[in-house]
Amino acid sequence: MFWTAITACLIEMTNETFSEITCPLCGKKLYANPPRTLKKWKAPLIAHLIATPLHHLTPAEAEEVAGTYFTRLRYFLKLHQERMTEKMSNRKG
Repeated sequence: MFWTAITACLIEMTNETFSEITCPLCGKKLYANPPRTLKKWKAPLIAHLIATPLHHLTPAEAEEVAGTYFTRLRYFLKLHQERMTEKMSNRKG
């Protein structure tokens, strides 16, 4: 489920903002217009994790899940950007 969320975010990525993210636990897509930065997505994800009966997490648990999710997401975005930069430099060279 987590890897699906990462893939969806990578596809939607434009200038470090995202129009949607996917819940790492249930896969539900959360949408925003205009797109938000990862920092601004944290509160809506935590609210979803707390309010959804399927998860029903405590605020501390939701904070931990969101923190882990965004840490991993930043790591994979960094890798993705490095690969895209390398791919573009190979095309020019």
